[in-house]
Amino acid sequence: KYTVVVKGAPDVLIPKCNMPWEEKESALQTNEQMTSMGLRVIAVAECETDYIPDNTDLPLKLCGLIGISDPPRPEIAEAIRNCKHSGIRPVMITGDHAGTASAIAREIGMTPYAITGHELNKMSDLELKRNIKKYSVFARVTPEHKVRIVKAFQSSGDVVAMTGDGVNDILALKEADSVISKFMLFGLTEYLSIISIKSLASLA
Repeated sequence: KYTVVVKGAPDVLIPKCNMPWEEKESALQTNEQMTSMGLRVIAVAECETDYIPDNTDLPLKLCGLIGISDPPRPEIAEAIRNCKHSGIRPVMITGDHAGTASAIAREIGMTPYAITGHELNKMSDLELKRNIKKYSVFARVTPEHKVRIVKAFQSSGDVVAMTGDGVNDILALKEADSVISKFMLFGLTEYLSIISIKSLASLA
């Protein structure tokens, strides 16, 4: 027999587990509570099988949720305040759960109003342009979402400076008006950030 252990995002993995819906709802509520505390949460499930599976259609049993604390550096809040005072609007883009991202944003002094990649998929480019200024946190995003976000700010008349350090950031970095080294900006180690500058004159 083989023991298969699976880990992943709770909102994706829990629905795939073989358990009553009431228990799934309870686990998903626990996930929401944990993310609201700023924790990154991973779900772990397992099952036994007589063969090595080649797909995810398995009778998975939820083992539990793991919360990982990765707090922002102490100096980030002051950096955010300095940006705002200089006419610069910081915006967070992350692959994390919206609850986690909003909690971190609140902690460092950013508006925690978040939108997810799933919600972005339902918006046309024109709708995104009209609503882009409402959001300071973009969660569960893909490289394609990042490009749309940059273009939406630009189409609204903003000059966009972007930070990023991974392959998933390349397309959006190419579209940005300016690229800033992540480690020179806020010291964020995981979050991708955008700076929306309303007017170059405000920096003179």
